[in-house]
Order: sequence, then structure tokens, then C-alpha cells
Amino acid sequence: MAIRIMNRQPELRGDLLNPIEEELNNGGETPDGAPIIHKEERVSAERYTDWYVVWDKFQGVDDEERSRLILTAVENVFGKEEALRITIAMGLTPTEAENIGIPLS
Repeated sequence: MAIRIMNRQPELRGDLLNPIEEELNNGGETPDGAPIIHKEERVSAERYTDWYVVWDKFQGVDDEERSRLILTAVENVFGKEEALRITIAMGLTPTEAENIGIPLS
């Protein structure tokens, strides 16, 4: 069996990446219009994490790019080790979040 390597690394949209990184660095309240970030730690020795980012600006952005943005932002802010612990990096619009039970605050 032949394995073909795909190298698809589209450029990330900085207009979306920067606000996510700013919110990850923000220790206080979320200002209006900023992404709402939820981190869920799994109960395991490795402490794997799931990250959910709820933001209306994800409207029209495909799921793959949303996940790449979240992974990149976590790595940029917290380092590669934290990014490697992520099992789910899901970007959602507020409507999508409501549909699957992710809080909007």
C-alpha cells in the first residue's frame, strides 16, 4: 500500500487568530463580540483537553480552519506541550454551540 503525504498548510487568517490569542491571554471578563473559550480537562494521567471556542465570526469559516486557528492560538499562548494535549479543538458559532449544549457565557 502506498501512502501519499498531503501537505496542505493554508495561511491562517490573522484577523481571526489574533482575537482568539488575546482572549486566551485575558484573565478577566469577556468583552462583547470576543470569542468565548471553554477548556475541558479530561480525567486521565495525561490530562488531555478539549477546547471549544464560541464566536460569531466563525460564520462562513470551515470546520478545519476553525480547529487550526484554535490549535495555533493555544500553542502560541501556552506552548507546544499544551497544544499536544488537545483532543478536540472545535470552533462554533453561537447557534451551533447552543445546538450541542455548549454554554454561551
